[in-house]
Amino acid sequence: MPTLATVSASNAAYNPPYTAVAVFVGGTHGVGEATVKALASHTGGNVHIYIVGRNKAAAEKILTTLPRGSPELQREFVFCDALVMANIASSCAVLSEKLSSAGLDRINHLVLSHGWIKLSGRKETVDGLDDMLAIRFYSRVKFIRELLHFLERAKAAGQQAAMLSILGSKSSPPLALDDLELKKAYGALKAAGASGAYSDILFDGFAKRHPGIAFTHIFPGFVDTGATNAVFSYWPAYALWPLIKLATFFLSITPEEASEYMLYALLQSQNGWVRMDNKAENVGPIPYTTEEKEAVWEHAMKVTN
Repeated sequence: MPTLATVSASNAAYNPPYTAVAVFVGGTHGVGEATVKALASHTGGNVHIYIVGRNKAAAEKILTTLPRGSPELQREFVFCDALVMANIASSCAVLSEKLSSAGLDRINHLVLSHGWIKLSGRKETVDGLDDMLAIRFYSRVKFIRELLHFLERAKAAGQQAAMLSILGSKSSPPLALDDLELKKAYGALKAAGASGAYSDILFDGFAKRHPGIAFTHIFPGFVDTGATNAVFSYWPAYALWPLIKLATFFLSITPEEASEYMLYALLQSQNGWVRMDNKAENVGPIPYTTEEKEAVWEHAMKVTN
């Protein structure tokens, strides 16, 4: 297990012979924001950074405070409400235009950190999807599908092409192939676990179909971002609030510390697929059959088409 000092030193040594293009989906808060700042800091600002999300004010505040190696380096925001699949396609089209206008035809680093967890019941989006599955799983597949050709171009140029999804890589629950959308038997924690498992299956599938690109799924650990306030706003969870506050105090780490491990996993990623724990350690393969993997893949392709 690499220490914080080790991963920080490795991140600081990152110095590719090209100016990397990094796209962060959900980089306006928590671990995502901290990872944006860590990449900019360790590169001395010599990186193009695009943030995709809903909070324009937060994104612009972050972007304007990042170091910039030269005025030509891009610092851009693209709005997207990622709960709706069509919105993702539209926002990726806007991002594509911004990249083109800047003379950039590639993405070296695609970081997906958006999403949340809830304890309440099923709530459907306009696409008929559970909102938590939509934001934690389907939206990530959609972003990859829309932006994969930019990663392919980075690979073709002999540069690093890597996707990092910050979510729940340690989850491997049983799969209900007749209810992948969890319409028959729903539970919020069940949906949270499914989003992590489905993601592993899809990232593995993308890696097999697109050799030369790195697909990494990492668990951030217990990070004190304030997200627990929203999670436990659901009234049945009030009784657990004292325990949550104690766990936050004794077990959590700061977003800045977590971001060093997230960035390390991204910059050191190798071609193919891997799932990691919060210390950037490989947690091994997923325990699913070929039939289960194919079923989840076909389902995700249909939903995000």
